[in-house]
Amino acid sequence: MPSFLKKLHEWHDEQQFFDRFGLDPIKWVVTSDIHPDRGEYFDPLHLKPGFLEARRVCSDNWRFGIEILSGHEYDTKRFSNYHTCPKHSR
Repeated sequence: MPSFLKKLHEWHDEQQFFDRFGLDPIKWVVTSDIHPDRGEYFDPLHLKPGFLEARRVCSDNWRFGIEILSGHEYDTKRFSNYHTCPKHSR
């Protein structure tokens, strides 16, 4: 919605739109939390989450891998989850 508002109406945020038309605003909030005591941290490669996208949470036992796929019309990525279980690894 922000790009639509800027392009067609030159408003800078959604609140101006809702105020102008007397509408109740819709606020989308996506949040996640980490538990440092469990060794969790936010994925350092996930710099800017997209709209309604939660930040990825990692640990020493759970990580994400990203592979950039070429040859597609749009930017394409393959995501993989890597789970390790230190108790059972050899």
